Amino acid sequence: MRTRTLIAAAAAAAALTTACGVKADGPPDIAVDRTPCAHCGMLISEPAYAAAYRTPQSESRVFDDIGCLLKAAAREPRADALRFWFHDAATAVW
Repeated sequence: MRTRTLIAAAAAAAALTTACGVKADGPPDIAVDRTPCAHCGMLISEPAYAAAYRTPQSESRVFDDIGCLLKAAAREPRADALRFWFHDAATAVW
């Protein structure tokens, strides 16, 4: 009986975590030609050049190129705590 209770509690916790929109730590999703650059506002149309970072408060920001990311990161109060993602030039994979 105790095992069933623990399994039910774990399943409920997993469901609540998913329902609350908590995302695993990884690069943010980019909708091509729909997601604007967080720095200049241009739509990201070339995913291979896109870059991103996540702040310590778990706010994701996406950029149309590395230059915009670097300019925005320089203005962050805790730039040393940012988590960065870039696409590989050869494969376009994060």
